[in-house]
Amino acid sequence: MLAGTGCGPGRFCPDDPVRRWTAAVWIVRARGEEPSGSPARFSDMYAGDWWAPYVERLAELGISEGCASGPGRFCPDEPVTRGQMAAFLVRAFGLEEGPPAGFVDAAGRPHARSIDALAAAGVTLGCGSAPLRFCPDDPVTRGQMASFLARVLGLSAPAEERFTAAAVGGGHACAIDAGGGLSCWGDNRVGQSSPPSGEFTAVAAGEFHSCALRVGGKALCWGGGGHRQSSPPSGEFTAVTAGGFHSCAVDADESVVCWGGNTVGQTVPPIGGFGSVSAGWAHTCGIRSGGGAVACWGDNRHGQSEGRPGRFTAVSAGGFHTCGVKGGRAVCWGDNDRGQSDAPSGEFTAVAAGGYHSCGVRSGGRVTCWGDGAEGQLDAPSGVFTSVAARGSHSCAIRIDRSAVCWGGSRPERPAGPFISVSAGGSHSCGVRSDRSAACWGRGRQAFAPSGDFTAVDAGSEHSCGIRSDESAVCWGSNDHGQLDAPAGRFVDVAAGRDHSCGVRSDGSAVCWGEDAGRLLDAPSGVFTSVTAGVEHSCGLRAGGAVSCWGSNGTARLLDAPSGTFTDVEAGHHHTCGLRTGGGLVCWGRTPIAPPPAGVTVEARMSATMETSR
Repeated sequence: MLAGTGCGPGRFCPDDPVRRWTAAVWIVRARGEEPSGSPARFSDMYAGDWWAPYVERLAELGISEGCASGPGRFCPDEPVTRGQMAAFLVRAFGLEEGPPAGFVDAAGRPHARSIDALAAAGVTLGCGSAPLRFCPDDPVTRGQMASFLARVLGLSAPAEERFTAAAVGGGHACAIDAGGGLSCWGDNRVGQSSPPSGEFTAVAAGEFHSCALRVGGKALCWGGGGHRQSSPPSGEFTAVTAGGFHSCAVDADESVVCWGGNTVGQTVPPIGGFGSVSAGWAHTCGIRSGGGAVACWGDNRHGQSEGRPGRFTAVSAGGFHTCGVKGGRAVCWGDNDRGQSDAPSGEFTAVAAGGYHSCGVRSGGRVTCWGDGAEGQLDAPSGVFTSVAARGSHSCAIRIDRSAVCWGGSRPERPAGPFISVSAGGSHSCGVRSDRSAACWGRGRQAFAPSGDFTAVDAGSEHSCGIRSDESAVCWGSNDHGQLDAPAGRFVDVAAGRDHSCGVRSDGSAVCWGEDAGRLLDAPSGVFTSVTAGVEHSCGLRAGGAVSCWGSNGTARLLDAPSGTFTDVEAGHHHTCGLRTGGGLVCWGRTPIAPPPAGVTVEARMSATMETSR
């Protein structure tokens, strides 16, 4: 982005002001645009200046009209003011208007609305406080401009959070990282979020399964396979897609091959060559090779499988509607019960059809969504994006810096880290970030952590609990049995079970709340350092290292904790495991799903097959 704009060999000069021509080069490159091939429109521009086509492209995009008219001039060597910079960035990246930011020197000024939008997007905090100031007439320095652009583009994402492609499933999402590895997150009840290792070039997420292409073109699928949607044929493929209960791929000779459920013909593609393919809930669409026409097959109850003439560059099959990009415009057809087929005007480069909503990437990189927004699926984040994916009531997109972001209802969000602790629940997970904020992802109300500083969080079956920095306990999610009604006081540990919760107060006493079936709330007396909650029992680690359990013992003898001292203990649905002081692992209750790593000791109290662990 900065190539050719340095102030000398190996020098950036961060404290120097940004000249208008330099700003033009940076902004045009940041948008991913090519310099213009048209003659310069400004009288003070010269064809010999290498950066002149960038200035012309800036004007073509409507970002700047120059510095004066009659004749039109651009003033390329003049410094850019902070107010002008705000206007440039808002126009270039489609930043939305925000509430008044409170800058005392910006109210009523020409660029006040752009300054407020810049502040709302988190790009700047101003130039001073007490009172809050923006300094709109000051020149913006090269270092400041670099920071502003980096924030708009999200370029602060660490390398491990960068991806080249993302796919959204029913309650999960997958992405390919910069090294070709796969990452999936969200619902994993049938293994749809447990991808294989290796290097991949494409990934797709269906309702309960996922598919990907290895380097070399081999297709692999994992997760739900009741309709054989996770059993791809052999061969080499160039593209893959996953639908409700079926999957499709484009093979080396451009033919489409489909497998899985075929209730309405969604796995019977027409003959001919295709360049790309997209599977919806029960229909599939592809773009034919050569002419770019769209062909669809499968469920057509709402007209979603009707072909479209003309040349398309992208197509996406959703729940009961289809969207595509034709001549740079977004076009949708099929079910329009909630406006999901009412594509907005403007130029688009990519489009994605979800359940009852759709999203598209505009030519400038901004994501726009339309249709049903009851669960936040229209609240696309600001910034510049290269691709977008949608399914159900949520969407995910890849920023220009290759970071992934998701939004909408029941979204399989992959929160940014780093984290200092993490906890896995029934269909969601929670963690404490290094900045002490709590983050949850997965399904249900339990996956929406409250704001504030936390020292610990624990994810249960359908609720979560945490300890705030003031040592108070708070829970969120389902409250059918009062499991969210944390008592007042100071806590050092907290645990979320299925229908009850427990905590250790600052004086070491254990207390539980919620469902009282099977004496779940009868925490024993004594001093504890930590506590863990299962379904019908709870256990705590005493100050001396001994483990005590309470609740329902059942046939699995859940309360029969072994003797000895421990450093950690964790309760699942119908078993408990503890880490002995010497490092050995001991489990009791129903036999664990898988044996512990080699070199540890297991004392299984029952031989019955264990039910799924929380």
